[in-house]
Amino acid sequence: MHWQLLFALIPLAGGLPCTQISCKNGGTCLNHSNGSFTCLCFTGYVGDLCQFVDPCTHKQCQNGGTCSLQMLRPPNPPTSTCLCLPGFTGEQCQGLVGDPCFPSPCQHGGSCQRLSGKQYQCQCVSGWTGKNCQLMDFCPANPCANGGTCVITYPVIVCQCRPGFEGHTCQHDVNECFGDTNPCLNGGRCINSVGSFRCVCPPNSSGPLCQYRLAPCSPEICLNGGTCHEVDERYHGCLCLPELMR
Repeated sequence: MHWQLLFALIPLAGGLPCTQISCKNGGTCLNHSNGSFTCLCFTGYVGDLCQFVDPCTHKQCQNGGTCSLQMLRPPNPPTSTCLCLPGFTGEQCQGLVGDPCFPSPCQHGGSCQRLSGKQYQCQCVSGWTGKNCQLMDFCPANPCANGGTCVITYPVIVCQCRPGFEGHTCQHDVNECFGDTNPCLNGGRCINSVGSFRCVCPPNSSGPLCQYRLAPCSPEICLNGGTCHEVDERYHGCLCLPELMR
């Protein structure tokens, strides 16, 4: 059992004061010859009548800090503060003086990581972005269509579109066959499709873009079983079946 002897002696008029008052919370009253009394309080209670819980009982001062009790004018309860050792600060002496992460500048549940000097970096929770996690991040909601990638969320959303798509959120299909932008070579015909296109090549070319010219004696050149004979690298002739030459 621990006792605390607190406060100045309190005089009362007439008789023994301890017969007229009662110390609270198990406190013990002591009479004095000058007609005053003192309440001896259990540890954890303070006040002239032990009527208040000692705020230092549950005050967890860190890093060697000590709790200081401040008594206020009744009926106000007492308050407490932590007296910190040099180099520490905060309500509980939990922070280092000059630490950019104390108090944490990161908002909305972000965690602060101290870098060199007074530099810091905030690790934001999902849905927030910005230096201090102060900006709402729309990228996790995937606003980009057709497989686009959200790369910037502030001040406006920016989507990086896949080939074949365009628009603020990649919502539009690119018509590669429109106007004079025909990608098909050697007279190939362009047919647009969603996110892509294809080329229909003439008989003398092949490849995805009809970019390959067929050799003069490719099998497709001579019809109805005719045989191709190369004259040179640019010209050819077809030898037809006899029944077709009549």
